[in-house]
Amino acid sequence: MDDALVKAASHFCLPDSIKSITAFGNGLINSTYLVECSDLNFVLQKINTDIFSNPELILQNVDRLHQAAERMSSDQSLIIPAYLHSHSGPGLYEDFSGASWRAMEYVKNSASREAIRSIEEAQQVGKALARFHNLCREISVNDMHITLPGFHHTPDYLATYLQVEKKRREYKAQAEIRYCQQSIEKHKAFAAVLEKAKQAGELKPIVIHGDPKLNNFLFAKDTDEVISLVDLDTVQPGLIHYDVGDCVRSCCHQKPGNQFDMELCEVILMSYLKTARPFLSRFDINFIPAAIKLIPFELGIRFFTDFLNGNTYFEVKHPHQNLHRAVAQFELLNAIIRQEALLQKIVEKEN
Repeated sequence: MDDALVKAASHFCLPDSIKSITAFGNGLINSTYLVECSDLNFVLQKINTDIFSNPELILQNVDRLHQAAERMSSDQSLIIPAYLHSHSGPGLYEDFSGASWRAMEYVKNSASREAIRSIEEAQQVGKALARFHNLCREISVNDMHITLPGFHHTPDYLATYLQVEKKRREYKAQAEIRYCQQSIEKHKAFAAVLEKAKQAGELKPIVIHGDPKLNNFLFAKDTDEVISLVDLDTVQPGLIHYDVGDCVRSCCHQKPGNQFDMELCEVILMSYLKTARPFLSRFDINFIPAAIKLIPFELGIRFFTDFLNGNTYFEVKHPHQNLHRAVAQFELLNAIIRQEALLQKIVEKEN
């Protein structure tokens, strides 16, 4: 086992109890490991402090979320993994290089999914996201820290792109670059749709997950029920639309051809709205189609900007990976737009 990993893990358990440390998950920001010990298992993460400059704020937010979950009945809530204390104090361990590490409970008998395998799983995802939002309603937005300023503020991402694009270098993959540029130019007026609605008072922030892609939902191995939502770094005040849009994007993106599975989308949305309807306004529901279009557009901008910037934000395996990711998101956006009338009809059923 890697000495640095063992040393970090040892701040949360007895060194002699460690049996194995293995890479865990496929996140693009933090480095994540599963630590198996003789008495417990836990998830160990090296936090990317270039992105999350105040990691202690994340722990405080999650602690408030965990407390709210404990106050709710088990049939209404979800498991919110608690952070473990290190030997040096609550929460974080800082190593000799200045890197911050944290450890959290491992949700037993659970598994994530990289793709939805059945209608029942799709229903579970929609229901779980609604339950998470219901849980978040118990927490005042004034009590939560902003852990990632500007996150999901699409106009800001667009403004950053426009600045970076002026300074871009020339690349060989000109066709893909032009496609991304043209996609952003074509849809840029749409970037502020949710922020304008918020400023007009039509949409109101609550505490949201921020990154509810499919593999952040944990399913019980024995029942296939969603029992937890993990990767809580971006839990902070925001619009439920960012969560709904990102959840649907990750679940319904058919990667061969970058198509959009509208039938699966309908199952997830109907399940979400069935559970969330009591606390959603008419405006909340009306703007869901816009959110489903906006998130792949936003993510395409972010991937393309990072590519032009030299891949400094998202982890990549080769220099053009963020460019290819951007192309995929813009193609997905176009696939959604082609079915926009169907999407609108699905939402109108609940409004």
